[in-house]
Amino acid sequence: MTVDVSDVIRFISDRIGDYEKPESLQAWVEKAMKKLPSCRYALLGRKSESLSRQLGKELNQIEKLEGFSLMEKLQLVFIFSRPVSDEFVQMLKDANFEISQDEEKRINRFSTEDGSVVRFSGHIHHQKCFEGVFYPVGRKRRAPEVQGLKEEAGASGNQGIKRKSRSYQQEDVREEAFNGPIDYDELDKQEWVNPGFPKRVKMEYEVPATQTKISVISLVAHIETIATYFDLESLQNKASLAIEKMQNSGENKTLSVAKLNSLIDALLICIEENRIRRNDTSIPLKSILKHLQLYLIRPLGSEEALESITQKIQEIGGNNDEVPPTLIGELLNFLLISIGFCAQLD
Repeated sequence: MTVDVSDVIRFISDRIGDYEKPESLQAWVEKAMKKLPSCRYALLGRKSESLSRQLGKELNQIEKLEGFSLMEKLQLVFIFSRPVSDEFVQMLKDANFEISQDEEKRINRFSTEDGSVVRFSGHIHHQKCFEGVFYPVGRKRRAPEVQGLKEEAGASGNQGIKRKSRSYQQEDVREEAFNGPIDYDELDKQEWVNPGFPKRVKMEYEVPATQTKISVISLVAHIETIATYFDLESLQNKASLAIEKMQNSGENKTLSVAKLNSLIDALLICIEENRIRRNDTSIPLKSILKHLQLYLIRPLGSEEALESITQKIQEIGGNNDEVPPTLIGELLNFLLISIGFCAQLD
């Protein structure tokens, strides 16, 4: 491996430690080529696609990568959706990581021994982020993936979706992830710091006072993420089709914050009215609310909706009520219909 490639991986690794969802490797390569002095030669004749492919090959042999901690290696292959070898899996198990893999041998879920770091992802090809912000990757798009990145504020984005300025800032993803049995009260109190990574400056989603619109494609992407977690394959496919439809049409569809707040209120009423006693298939009520809070409402940036669901979680307290296992799918189907994608549910 050349020194230049090693420098690029280090540059990227030092900046993705807190991210929990797959990122665009090529977008990060583009940034490294612009910011990293040792890579400036690449701008004179080497394309980012070439360097990206080379990095991909290195990440596919992550167990051989030198100068990186095991946690850093795991974060690299997870964030960039790379398959891993049986040797690397054994290294993780020996270090008491709990992991699972998908059919392509990518790590789709992992947690540290103490549970302080938990990640999960369906590694959906067109659902990527850049610097923690949803970054659409059109399935049929041929132009370079990094056109229209936010650091190129003056450039026009004609890839898939014609994107306008971001309506929200990056989320503090350290507070997002959770999976399996968790002490929710402790989760609310603790500061999320990943071992092996430098502490980052806290960043939060905020909606400016003048902001009145929510990106529909971002909303649908978050629905797809939750569907992936709960193994709702049918719903995941419907959300995927909705995203593809918007990308292909180039439509920058939005939803008013007021409408989003109304929809969230309706969801909370549905959840409240469908409480049941615990059984073999039921899902904890608090778990459903936490998923909606952390993976849907908070990223979209509506303070009113976030306050509503936070209040509902506080009201529940130690209540052990649960909900039917089909409820989360029904609620998310309702959201898709409400934002104009009834056709995807046929």
